[in-house]
Amino acid sequence: MSRLFELPASVSFDSLADLRAQGEAFVDSEGDRAVFDLSGLYECNSAAVALLMAWFRYANAHDKTIVYTRPATDLVNLVRVTGLDEILPLADGHE
Repeated sequence: MSRLFELPASVSFDSLADLRAQGEAFVDSEGDRAVFDLSGLYECNSAAVALLMAWFRYANAHDKTIVYTRPATDLVNLVRVTGLDEILPLADGHE
């Protein structure tokens, strides 16, 4: 089983750059597949979606697979409203 990168309870535009760098380092350390646990993310907003997209683009640019597990319903709905549900790899349950 892969290690998981766990997100904090909230993501803001102030914390975005630091979290992005941490997530990119995690992607680099995980071989071909990186799994991000979204279960701790309670405050779902556009900053969180921007972060998920940044990590997704980073992984794709480095020929890696990224999986987002256990997203909150609010996050799934936000991703759906933004039209990114066909792009972002949101998975139910544990990976």
